[in-house]
Amino acid sequence: MRHAEKLKGFNKQAAAAVKVFKKIGLSQSFIDEFVAITKE
Repeated sequence: MRHAEKLKGFNKQAAAAVKVFKKIGLSQSFIDEFVAITKE
């Protein structure tokens, strides 16, 4: 149960990171790569 909560928090951080990546103009492929890594 605790692990699931941790994952939820991590997904929130990942989503925030993606927003920052977009803001600083990182490429979509980099963002996709990051998202793929965080979902493993």
